[in-house]
Amino acid sequence: MSTDEYVPSDEDAADNYVFGRGSEDPGLSLPELRAEYGPEFDRFLASVRRDAAREALDGLTKHATALAEDGNAESFRSHWWTVAGLAEGYRDTHYPEGAEHG
Repeated sequence: MSTDEYVPSDEDAADNYVFGRGSEDPGLSLPELRAEYGPEFDRFLASVRRDAAREALDGLTKHATALAEDGNAESFRSHWWTVAGLAEGYRDTHYPEGAEHG
């Protein structure tokens, strides 16, 4: 038995959403529910993704600014302090793979 928590796919989450919204219209089929409520869910998911990306980019900006203010601007010329390196370092520090965030 796995100890990992179930994380629904985008499609599963969308189907659960449209089923919930469609409870007001019990005669509609899944394709009809998707057509009616799918765009609403897609807008919600797009806003969640946008907010997550903005949070990550804001963190990268703050991290790079802090390094520069600490006199580490010269370090940006080395491989480790490339933008990709900064992004990976920030991501791995603040959003480690498999960690729970709430």
